[in-house]
Amino acid sequence: MTGGPVKVVYVAGATRSGSTLLHNLLAQVEGFEGIGELRDIWHYGLLDNRLCGCGTPFRSCPYWSSMIATSLGSMAAIDAAVLHAQTERFRTRDLLLSPPAVRRRAIEEAAPLLGALARVYTTIRDQTGCSVIVDSSKNPAYGYLLRRIPDLDVYFVHLVRDAPAVAHSLGKRKESEPGRNLPRKAAWRACADWLSRNVTCELFLGHPAARLVRVRYEDLVRDPAHVIRSIGSLAGEPVGDLGFIDDQSVDMSVRPHTVFGNPVRFRAGAVALRLDDAWRDQMSRSDAVLVRVVTAPLRLRYGYLGRSGGGHHPG
Repeated sequence: MTGGPVKVVYVAGATRSGSTLLHNLLAQVEGFEGIGELRDIWHYGLLDNRLCGCGTPFRSCPYWSSMIATSLGSMAAIDAAVLHAQTERFRTRDLLLSPPAVRRRAIEEAAPLLGALARVYTTIRDQTGCSVIVDSSKNPAYGYLLRRIPDLDVYFVHLVRDAPAVAHSLGKRKESEPGRNLPRKAAWRACADWLSRNVTCELFLGHPAARLVRVRYEDLVRDPAHVIRSIGSLAGEPVGDLGFIDDQSVDMSVRPHTVFGNPVRFRAGAVALRLDDAWRDQMSRSDAVLVRVVTAPLRLRYGYLGRSGGGHHPG
């Protein structure tokens, strides 16, 4: 299907919230095209030539070579450094702290970036024939920019995960691909990231409410079929066969061409579904107390305090 605005499901939220798992599940659904974290296409794709989800260096990947050539021309001719700089000029803290006039000016200055993105998303839709593009860039400021592109019809999935689990994950060493590590953060920085991103999602992406659904990572692991159908309903796209999901695992037979992300994006075949709550045994008491206290108001809002907190365990 071509013509009209490009329908995008954008996964927003804090880092290490399970966005790669959710993205790859959605990519198994007929008509849903998973592209990973497109926000990073200029830096990790064109400049650093990191691996595509298919395992091929980005600039050598036939999928992305075709998409870029059709939408923007030769990879060599694209000023990726400028487009990356324009992306980085509009970050979560800018969205939270800047007055409306400053935000409007920043969006006007990002016109070349928004134009390039419109062409890339449109080309992906037209060349794949998909109904929905799934973008798991997570950054709420980037999602806010996407809403300003007239050629896109954006729906938001606000993905949340219990704050101590996120902080524990951010403190561990993890590779984005062989030989390259994802950034690590101390507990206090993880708290700041978790709070700022979730608050920004609530303030700037949830209006109108019909354009956003909130999903907890813990509920995704417990009942992925329900979560996927709710996202399809949000985007006005009926979800058909979910035979790739059973009680304990999912069959990731489709390996999407993802731009950057968690290393789980390279996995294909059966993937076990289990709640990762290692923080309960492995996180230091001081870090756990810090995170629980600082993030308590939002943890309460998201159902992580009280009898049902955390999906399977008390918060």
